[in-house]
Amino acid sequence: YMGFAFDKVVYYVFFVAVGVAIMSGGVFLLGLLRIYSSIRSVRAQPIRFVWYWRGFSITPWQGFLIGCIPLMTMCFAVYNTIGASGDATPGAGLFDHVPGDMKVDPGWFNSQRDQILKWRYGREGAILFLTGLFLTLSGVKLLVPRQDTDNNFVYRPAFWQRSHVQFVSISVLFIMLTVVEFSFSKVFKQQTLVFVIAFKIAFSGVSNFLGKSLSEKLILSPFELCLQLTQFITKIGAAGFVAFITAVCVELSVGSLKRFFIEPVKLTVGRIAKRKKALKAAAKSGIQVELVPMELERKQDMIQGLYTYSCDTITDIFNPAIVYFMYTYRKELNVANIYGIRDTDLLMYASFTFFILPFKMCLDIFLHSIIDTAFTWMQFEYISECQQRFKERRNMWMGLEEHNNDWLMVPLRSLDQMGFSNQFFFMVSFHTSGMLLTILGSEMCFRASYNMFADPMALPLVGGTMAAMIFGSKLLLKIAKLVKLWHVKDGSNEFKFQSAPAMEKKYRPVHTQGNIEEVQKALLLITGSLVSISDIAEALQRTVEESRNEEKLRKALEQKETKLKAQKKQNMEQKDGANVGKIERIIPTDYSKPRKIDIQVDNIFLGGPETARSEEDTSAWPSEYPILDTKEHDHNHDFPTFLEEYHDMSHDAAKSMRPPPTTRTVMSSTSSDSTGDVAPKEKQKARKQKEEKSKKSREEEKSKSKKDRKKAKSSLRTDISSGSN
Repeated sequence: YMGFAFDKVVYYVFFVAVGVAIMSGGVFLLGLLRIYSSIRSVRAQPIRFVWYWRGFSITPWQGFLIGCIPLMTMCFAVYNTIGASGDATPGAGLFDHVPGDMKVDPGWFNSQRDQILKWRYGREGAILFLTGLFLTLSGVKLLVPRQDTDNNFVYRPAFWQRSHVQFVSISVLFIMLTVVEFSFSKVFKQQTLVFVIAFKIAFSGVSNFLGKSLSEKLILSPFELCLQLTQFITKIGAAGFVAFITAVCVELSVGSLKRFFIEPVKLTVGRIAKRKKALKAAAKSGIQVELVPMELERKQDMIQGLYTYSCDTITDIFNPAIVYFMYTYRKELNVANIYGIRDTDLLMYASFTFFILPFKMCLDIFLHSIIDTAFTWMQFEYISECQQRFKERRNMWMGLEEHNNDWLMVPLRSLDQMGFSNQFFFMVSFHTSGMLLTILGSEMCFRASYNMFADPMALPLVGGTMAAMIFGSKLLLKIAKLVKLWHVKDGSNEFKFQSAPAMEKKYRPVHTQGNIEEVQKALLLITGSLVSISDIAEALQRTVEESRNEEKLRKALEQKETKLKAQKKQNMEQKDGANVGKIERIIPTDYSKPRKIDIQVDNIFLGGPETARSEEDTSAWPSEYPILDTKEHDHNHDFPTFLEEYHDMSHDAAKSMRPPPTTRTVMSSTSSDSTGDVAPKEKQKARKQKEEKSKKSREEEKSKSKKDRKKAKSSLRTDISSGSN
């Protein structure tokens, strides 16, 4: 403990005093709220200190310890083999006798003794870098526990999502590395507090951007955790221990204020503003809008608040582990030069971050009660329900459990699926530890000026590291099964990457009219014009559900086209023949009795009213004009109405096909002398006027029928021709 003027016990007492002050702030706020609740007659939520301490507060610790086992195991192995347990003697390391540069002469050992330690430190950093990269990529599978049903099909949502998360992981690594390198500068040491606040504001914007990019809080959680841990690493570069404690306390105060006041108020105000905006838009447009009930919206706010608490808690647990790691590899990281402090001073930093953890947990319990009372959140009931779901699960992994939470916003569904269990904190810790190890391993290589590509031991190191990680992961899974970690009695104890029910609806293909039309255009040369949009939609949906690939989709559409062509050809053959142009129709001749009509394409013969034949005497029609039954033929217009309109045309056509009537003489009995009965002149004049009027009406009707006859023939021929085709 060199560099500190007092005994270590004094500093421990000081750390406890700081922790008590932090906890006292929570007690003070809780007391003020209780007084306000009693004045306003508002029921205050109980603290439930023992339940939170024994139940929910210990859960992050469980997930952290399980998730960091691979990291601690690999770090221990590397430190005691490659690093020679911290022995600075050249040649004590495992590969110290192998030069770290292929350009070095064979007799290098005695002349390059100062460079041996740098090569050793660089190799340690390279192994930790590869280990962290392996853990990061493996952690993506935990964040996205889905498997594509057919890897040959173009629709591979699980592969796409995992690839996107891997890309975001690498991008965040570059951000972290840049910020950590900047924290070593003199400018940062001179204005530590200013840059701490600036980084917090900047990382808040980065977190919002990542949230929109990843669209799920569950996947966002390890990246947000890495950003917070990066801010903590920068605090170590403060000008001194007092500046470090001040920066930690300021950030802790800001985080607590954000958790119990800023974020709940922001969520509540935003929710109410969106509801009022939706109601205003609905009233303006006159369209009813479906709103989420207030209770469900408040529950969504509560889940987001618990998400913030989870990230802050796991960050506090990581802090002493990071400082102790930096102390263990203090020579490799060159802590004395980059931070301007003695190596052993890091133990005081680690002790402070560790001592305030219990007091921080007590503060969180008080904040739970404050938030439940002030904003009517039901955190206790929700956490109890999540713990009950975890105990009664049917699968070993919580993410594969059936759980209906469609009422939640999409970004919160997978988070609610995990239920803030120790599995959630495990997967977050696992992925975060991989990213941190990648950053710290890179820093070791930078400090040692190590070029891994010029090292002749590069390939053995890479191959050995990957083999050790694969073997170690399988070994740890076997141990987990032996100790029955997360074992369920009546259910599946296998962790298989498959479609997670909580996220399946989100990634299910939705075939809208727009993309179906695009598919039809793309497959037009294959499928032909007979396959409709609905046929393609049906085939595409069936292909996705049955896990087919593109080749099977193409064959299915080709079979559909072949079937349609065969059906069309069969219909054409049924309509072809000697009498293809003859169609039978039943029309009312005198607008009350049905008559049969014979139609031919070239010559039209219609039975007129003067024939006075019914269906029974159709045999009297000429045999060269047989009547065909083609009832399956369908036309667009109504034939009975159409032919009734041209009744006279039928009459004239029927007259033209019969022999003229026999001329006969009609004897008139108009002689008034023979009968002695002479009709009055008025009566004869009326009869004559009636006959002239009837004659004139017949002439007008005949003239009208002549005008419509050509139009009727042309229309019927066109109709019959299109029907036969």
